[in-house]
Amino acid sequence: GYNLYIDGGLLYGRAWGDSGAWSNDLEVTTPITQGMHHGALVLDATGGLLELFLDGVLVDTDTKTGPGPLPSHPDANAIGRVNGGTRFHDGNSTAPSPYAGRIDEVAVFDSVLSAARVYEHYANGSG
Repeated sequence: GYNLYIDGGLLYGRAWGDSGAWSNDLEVTTPITQGMHHGALVLDATGGLLELFLDGVLVDTDTKTGPGPLPSHPDANAIGRVNGGTRFHDGNSTAPSPYAGRIDEVAVFDSVLSAARVYEHYANGSG
């Protein structure tokens, strides 16, 4: 699974699986201030690299050891709230309340975006 969320003034990005090489979570964080921001979470599941971008800038990375793609899971997608099982940094699998802010755009890509492409999306105000 994947999630991108704000808790206690930090922006968290996470990726996890429950089997094989993906039995350990990947986690990236950065401080975030109030206001409008562009957040991007990029996962190269085959290479095991998770990258967190804030306002077009790479702010944190995490890598896993061992090869292998992230396994699939049956939970549906959710934007602005938890849908099914998820994993947060504190070990909880449910959120106390839905996201109370505003979400302008969401984009999901089926390929790994380069840092230049993430910045381009930020600079153009799209996805």
